[in-house]
Amino acid sequence: MSDDIHAAEPTAALLLANARGFLRAPFHSSDRDVSDEQLHMVAISVELALKAALIAAGVSDRWNRDYIGHDLAKAADHAADYGFAVRERVRALIGIVHPHFMNGGFHHCRRHDCPKLARYARTIAAGLIDDVDRAIGNGLTRPNRPSPREERADDGR
Repeated sequence: MSDDIHAAEPTAALLLANARGFLRAPFHSSDRDVSDEQLHMVAISVELALKAALIAAGVSDRWNRDYIGHDLAKAADHAADYGFAVRERVRALIGIVHPHFMNGGFHHCRRHDCPKLARYARTIAAGLIDDVDRAIGNGLTRPNRPSPREERADDGR
């Protein structure tokens, strides 16, 4: 695990920078296709921010890829298990965007709802990124529990 710990800080910082980048796309149209794209970018941003929290808490990037994948709900649950306080509004956002994200898009939004949802989602994702950044700055570390590698060995992976 020591190699993972040395890589944690720069990797978490890179993931947070990428999460911020996904929120920087222009947001000036109420066109449904733009809203679909914005919601997809928000979902990616949420994924990257939660994975940054997990890495800061001591899991490896490889573990994130292999075990979390693109599962936002699983990422939030594990981030909370590893010491990051996931706000209820983030969990609510995940409840909305996760099913669409896992199925490849937001094509079933009603045309007038997508822009409002996209704006709300961006605000929540930006807050999540700030929360993760603050938690890392305050020394987010894994609580006293088995490493992900040990957990994986226990459940036969």
